[in-house]
Amino acid sequence: MKQPKSAKSKSTKRKIVSAAAVLLAAVQMSATASAAVPVFGQLSLTNLVATSLMSDYSRTVAPGLVETRFTYTNLNCKINECFMLEYDPSAGQIGITVGTPGDTTYAGGYHAATVRAQAAAAMARGKPVVAAINGDMFNMTTNQPWGVVVKDGVELQGAVSSRAYRWNFFGIKKDGTPVIASNADYPQMKSELQNAIGLYDTLLVKDGNVVAQKDADQRTFSPRLGVGLRADGTVFFIMVDGRQSQYSTGATLKEFAQLMKDMGAVQAGNLDAGGSATLLSRNYSSSTLLLRNKPSDGRERPVPNSLLFVTKSRSM
Repeated sequence: MKQPKSAKSKSTKRKIVSAAAVLLAAVQMSATASAAVPVFGQLSLTNLVATSLMSDYSRTVAPGLVETRFTYTNLNCKINECFMLEYDPSAGQIGITVGTPGDTTYAGGYHAATVRAQAAAAMARGKPVVAAINGDMFNMTTNQPWGVVVKDGVELQGAVSSRAYRWNFFGIKKDGTPVIASNADYPQMKSELQNAIGLYDTLLVKDGNVVAQKDADQRTFSPRLGVGLRADGTVFFIMVDGRQSQYSTGATLKEFAQLMKDMGAVQAGNLDAGGSATLLSRNYSSSTLLLRNKPSDGRERPVPNSLLFVTKSRSM
């Protein structure tokens, strides 16, 4: 049965109006969502690192802590999956503490536990952990970290490891100021540190300049994890998954150093990664830490320390 021409016209108009309303609602929802997500850094890579770049998402983990997932194609036309956590220490919304097995010291010897277990131990002691990453490189036979370890104002390990004389460190001072410094600076600074953890002996970025890496580090594509300090005072951590050719290749340290500079680092250092690379975070207003990256071991590796992001918001 044919509809009258006027009925057809009204039906078509209703469909058009309905479609427009749906589109407008979607645009408004998108605008509201993007406005609610504070992004401190600008997602941008130079052609020294990437031939293409795509952001998968950027979201608020907790007030003041932003997580971004992005994908880039490197100069060898290989895909890399990356995760970034960033916060502004001056806002006073997020703190960082060093995680350890059982949330204790190394007084009974060096031990290892997964980042998830270390976060759970800290939460059991009342620390509201909203995200966590693995920490310093370590001796996989003894579980001793290579660098210094300061946890909640207490020195757990000074410059005593066989690599300590050339290792750097990332720290948070008691006044909340983030620092990246060398072990030569540590004796004078340790009384000021609230939390600190070792960094690889060659920095990635120093005083705004990419640091030349060792020959071997310029050829090895691996999972990477680094910490960067920006000129505006924000702190960010980037993890690049790797050793999974159909998912993510990994980066050389030369490539990774340039990536950190591109994301705004004026100082940047290299944490442990490889099979240790682990990044956990909560969904907003959830109490469960979820594994975001894909560890190259196929599981979360036990490590001797970690960095835990703690919210200072009473609403979480």
